Amino acid sequence: MRYYWLVLRHFFISNSRHGTHSPYMYRLTDEVIYRKSGPLLPRAELPKDFKPKYAGLLSEMLAYLGVDQLCHVERASSTDALLVNLTDVQLDEVIKLMNARKLVVVDRPFATPISTDRWNRLVFDQSVVLSINLFHFGILLYRDGQQKENFVLRYPYWRPSEVIQEKR
Repeated sequence: MRYYWLVLRHFFISNSRHGTHSPYMYRLTDEVIYRKSGPLLPRAELPKDFKPKYAGLLSEMLAYLGVDQLCHVERASSTDALLVNLTDVQLDEVIKLMNARKLVVVDRPFATPISTDRWNRLVFDQSVVLSINLFHFGILLYRDGQQKENFVLRYPYWRPSEVIQEKR
């Protein structure tokens, strides 16, 4: 029941592209997240065992943000983008990643009360300059010259499945 309440709450407090007052975020939402048609966008490589429904959207967003590859935090290499599950990782580990200027993708930040609490703490931490909350996943990043902003965006449920599904 808690999960459905959170989905409903997120829907009502989230914004579309028109609710973002940042030119950077408006372009991301317009050209990637809420794009309804057009040619397939470039995609970042995701871990082979990572196959949520939103994988295609995440891959396109990461490519737009200049990321070539996303790795699990446990298998971290020299990549600049890491995937975390907040129930499995401690906050100080994520903050260290943010201080190292890594892009952090959070899988299901509202899946449990623990992950919800950790997500909220990270969003307000000074190490996180930009947070993007699409409910099913979130992105935390540092961007030079960017004012600290937290974006709560409506997940694009209406995107055609061929756009959402990852094609390899």
